Amino acid sequence: MPTPAQNKELVRSFIEAQSENRMDDAWAMLNRSGSWWSLTERREISIEDYIGLWEKLITAQFPGGLVLDIHDMTAEDNRVAVRAESHGTLDNGIPYNNIYFFQFEIDDAGKIVKCHEHGDTHHVRNTLRARHLDSIPASAELVS
Repeated sequence: MPTPAQNKELVRSFIEAQSENRMDDAWAMLNRSGSWWSLTERREISIEDYIGLWEKLITAQFPGGLVLDIHDMTAEDNRVAVRAESHGTLDNGIPYNNIYFFQFEIDDAGKIVKCHEHGDTHHVRNTLRARHLDSIPASAELVS
């Protein structure tokens, strides 16, 4: 089982890989049988669905990438808490800047198996999802 310090390094590496648009490296750090809960979705989705959303909402819309800056991290047992902030410019020229709180869980193999993501849902809906409102349901429609 990885130590809290090793877990922090894994999460730091994951966020750095996403920020540097090294998606194959980032996705390799995820346990594909895991899950991702986001405040925007208000439900848990599979890691596979998270990857699909990232590619639709981030990779496709941020030609210069989306950089996540880590403000601080705390680790205990198999959990890592992160406060972070994103910066990027959408392909339509609109700036994007969100603030997040993540709680990651790491499995015994040293992969991210679960994440709880909290960010500014109003900002997400008015920027990232504005063009996709017909194809990505609002959170109320997702909960059945």
